[in-house]
Amino acid sequence: MAGSIRPSERDALWAAAGLLGAVAFCYVEADTPEEAWPLNIPSPLDLNWLKMSFGRKEIWQLTQTLMAGSMFQALALESSYPSPSSSNRQGLEALPLEFLELYDLEATSNINNNPYHAPVCAVAELLDVDGIIPMIKAFLSFLGGICPDFKQLLELKEPRALLLLAYSYAKVCQYGHTWLYQRATLEGQAICLYLERYHQNERSIQNLLRFPKMMCGVFDITAYPTSALTPDQCQPNSTRVEVPSVMVIR
Repeated sequence: MAGSIRPSERDALWAAAGLLGAVAFCYVEADTPEEAWPLNIPSPLDLNWLKMSFGRKEIWQLTQTLMAGSMFQALALESSYPSPSSSNRQGLEALPLEFLELYDLEATSNINNNPYHAPVCAVAELLDVDGIIPMIKAFLSFLGGICPDFKQLLELKEPRALLLLAYSYAKVCQYGHTWLYQRATLEGQAICLYLERYHQNERSIQNLLRFPKMMCGVFDITAYPTSALTPDQCQPNSTRVEVPSVMVIR
């Protein structure tokens, strides 16, 4: 964008950027998991919604939505979440040990020496929320906090990065009929199948994949003891679904 933005144009520009980003996320060309990223034939449009998200960050800086006089100021302040730099280990300590070990999250890890630190913190917060509106806020916070390094890992289909995205999609799938649901379901299923297919020998990945598989609709309940799951835990669209006992989050 050339030239400065007049104050009267800032809100309109940010609103347009937000709507375009929502449309990009909602529009899914695939009809089946096999046609969805990351299982699909590679295309320049893969993760296009994420690329647009990075563009919105630039618009956010240009429009200065938090400044006095913006019609979005109150909403932005109300919806704000702690930045990655303020992430602490409280949420991480609630995660299973296998999760922490997979992402090399030690006492000394932080956003500067571990590209997974901030995303894992965001996913831990997302898994802990109740209700559709808090879930949407936490999910958008996770997406908004994706840094260039983590974005590159997703583009490379790095298994640990894919697993984190699958967990975020799994939480969305607990609450059906939102504008996030179609992509979360299709890409969530595609990620689970991709990790099963191409990383089947990575035991930690497969163990931690159980929850996303269940919530995204590819969980094979016959593969696990019936005592480990209740009927309510197997309903992707229920209003609240706890992570199975093999994956205690709270």
